[in-house]
Amino acid sequence: MIALLNFLQRKLWPELNHRPTPSRYLLMSSMVSTLYSIPLIVLGLIWLSYNTQWEQFTTNWPGLIAAMIALVIFSKLRFYMTYALPSRHRVGSDADFAGMILWAGILIFGHSVIWLYLLWVIFEFCISWRRCNNQSSRWEALRSISLNLSSLLIASLVSLTLYLNLNGQIPIAGLTPQALFPAMLAVLCYALVYYLVWLPFVLYVIWVQVSKFHLENISRLFWFTVATMEIPFVSLPFGVLASGIYIEHGAVILVIYLIGLLSIALLANQLSKSAAKSERQAVQLMGLEKLGRDILAAPTDARNLPKLLRKHIPDMFPCRRAAVWLAPETDLLKYPDGKDEFTPEIWAWLLNKTKPMGFLKESQLPWDNAPKNHLALLTAPLLDPMTGESIGGLFVELLSMPQKWNKATLEEHYPALQNLAAQIATALKQADTYQETLIHQRVTQELKLAGEIQSSFLPNHIPSILGWDIAASLKPARQTSGDFYDFFELQGGRLGIIIADVADKGLGASLYMALGRTLLLTYANQYPENPAAVLHATNQRMLSDARAQMFITAFYGVLEPDLGRLIYCNAGHHPPLLISSKKQNALHKLNPNGMALGIDINASWVAVSQRIEPEDTLLLYTDGIVEANNASDEFYGVERLLDTAKPIANRPSQWIIRAVQEDVVNFQADTPQSDDITLVCIRRRD
Repeated sequence: MIALLNFLQRKLWPELNHRPTPSRYLLMSSMVSTLYSIPLIVLGLIWLSYNTQWEQFTTNWPGLIAAMIALVIFSKLRFYMTYALPSRHRVGSDADFAGMILWAGILIFGHSVIWLYLLWVIFEFCISWRRCNNQSSRWEALRSISLNLSSLLIASLVSLTLYLNLNGQIPIAGLTPQALFPAMLAVLCYALVYYLVWLPFVLYVIWVQVSKFHLENISRLFWFTVATMEIPFVSLPFGVLASGIYIEHGAVILVIYLIGLLSIALLANQLSKSAAKSERQAVQLMGLEKLGRDILAAPTDARNLPKLLRKHIPDMFPCRRAAVWLAPETDLLKYPDGKDEFTPEIWAWLLNKTKPMGFLKESQLPWDNAPKNHLALLTAPLLDPMTGESIGGLFVELLSMPQKWNKATLEEHYPALQNLAAQIATALKQADTYQETLIHQRVTQELKLAGEIQSSFLPNHIPSILGWDIAASLKPARQTSGDFYDFFELQGGRLGIIIADVADKGLGASLYMALGRTLLLTYANQYPENPAAVLHATNQRMLSDARAQMFITAFYGVLEPDLGRLIYCNAGHHPPLLISSKKQNALHKLNPNGMALGIDINASWVAVSQRIEPEDTLLLYTDGIVEANNASDEFYGVERLLDTAKPIANRPSQWIIRAVQEDVVNFQADTPQSDDITLVCIRRRD
């Protein structure tokens, strides 16, 4: 049998000869299923032609047209399921509730409705065939139509024959038990025969996974396949009921009934899309976390980085191919076979980009000599964390999935792609810095490296928002800092604002700060409208992954610029000061509403909404300001901070920050700075 399969493959699909043996056998599943389905299709067409009452197309054409419209609508509302195999292949399945309409039509009009479904399947095949640009996609399209046609024909005809032999009537007699019983047995028979037609294909795929990819837990794949095939059959009894409703109550009641079922189909469609999105985000977040840990555990000179990229990137994205390149001519990754069709043109183009971009299948690519036939693509530049200049790039060609890629689903990958590029660039920058500073004393070298990497975490630029004036400053007391602040864009034009302080100093505090910053930014993107959820998730991850016996005070807010509203949580941080210039410099403190991060895994926070009126000034600071001391061991204090800030609250934000910094320096006189000094000032212009 294997010899016969190889012979047929060499004759019908010679392009597979250069593929690795496991992948070749897996791709041959399309050819195998097509070949064994053809005799079933021929048999089914002869059988259907013999049993069709052709006069139905002239006598019942209005009803058949309505059935065709319903078939098209329900077949468009598909739902999707995917299963990731250990071999890094993903098995995908999509289904719909069109079978329900098929059986409602069969029980009303008989065999003629099967022809309508056949025409629709063939029409969809013709559309997909035009998009096929290689042998693999063509065989995949042939597999899809051959299995769909053979299973539809054989299952429908066998089950309809059983129905008629059980004294079932066409049209169905109504909603009586005597009428429904043979119809329900028929749809059960339809599901069983449908399974049997697909069974050779399923068994072949399982055999390939076991014998070629050495998949051990085969039961999970088998039951995934059974589940994805079973879900559409759940709707078939509703098709039986629909036919009975039509016979007993007429077309109007049937339409109302179908509208309800259509709502369920639409809900299944949306839920499957949401589930797919959540799964992708969870996989990417876990992949980034694992890659970050492996990079930290690997030698600092990044000699293991190519191996780590090959290990993690294929698991993070459903990629057919992936490449990572470092200027001028260093390839860090060429997955899966060390080849690609896009360099060097894509790299020259990526060197001038600053953000991730995605391209749909066979869309026009913006770089020179780009191939016309391609799958969906993702690209991202590698930006130097110090200078922001492009030092390389990465691209991923995505596998075709049951849920077609579109602009929105491609954009969902951008945050993970950007974080991946940042991790790679940071690892490369760290490696470069390590090589440059080997000649220095180890302690000095480590502190310097940590300081440079940490400073790269700060925003490259302050956000410029119409109607708002924002400024920030961080002055560390040592080479590294336990303070940090950040601004980042969120969905809906919102702006995320973070200021935080690790309750310690030195290198350990800076490393803990890096962990806290990464977690806060990661969960801020995951929960863009819920600051309390961001702090809760960050707190739990810190306490489960780190044992540093440190904690972080943090203020995290989501600013809605158009509304002038700030939704925030204060985790034990010094309360920011909201100064209103229109109310005689009235003061409002944004006090803590929860404990610091990293203390109690059960801690919780409540998000608070605060209105920022025009000409209001919000001043955020760390304890390096209010706890700055002079030679007499006096503290600078909140009152002196207010005395400095209030008179100039209507000035530009940068002016206010500079004035406070100068006043702190004057207060300390010759006393050295003992703690990091961080200030963020946000003013709403009139």
